[in-house]
Amino acid sequence: MLKGAKSGWGLRAGIFLGVFFFAVGWVTYTDHAWEDYFITYRASKNLAEGNGLTDTVGERVHSFTSPLGVLLPATAYWIGGGESDRSALWVLRIMGAMALTVAVTLGAMAAQRTLGWASGWGSGDSTGCNARGGYEDAGFRDQWDGDAISADRICVVVVDVGSSP
Repeated sequence: MLKGAKSGWGLRAGIFLGVFFFAVGWVTYTDHAWEDYFITYRASKNLAEGNGLTDTVGERVHSFTSPLGVLLPATAYWIGGGESDRSALWVLRIMGAMALTVAVTLGAMAAQRTLGWASGWGSGDSTGCNARGGYEDAGFRDQWDGDAISADRICVVVVDVGSSP
């Protein structure tokens, strides 16, 4: 395991938990639901109850704009046990908080790998790179610009275009 790998997981867990609790705290504080949600939710609820994907049982009305936007509330209603519309809304809110949390965490990980944020730059660090351009040990070589790319960290190896590595 590379040096600093454990601290990287701690940072990722901190970002994950921080964003998740912020999102859940925000929806708890505001307790806001858009009226458009309830238009789509009506069709979702009918689907989850076995009445078909319709706004009003017995009528053929297309009342939603996105298949995913109608299937997620139907799933939330089913997970909530069909007890109440409020429980379905809270399950959907938790799903949304999880999606936001995963997106932010993946973005932070991409920034860490791409920009070297919180990971250490340059040759001679713990990634296995050396000052002579040891990209073989770091991972694989980017064929377009000669930079070495590590599996866990960015290893900056500058190769002059006119010289051979």
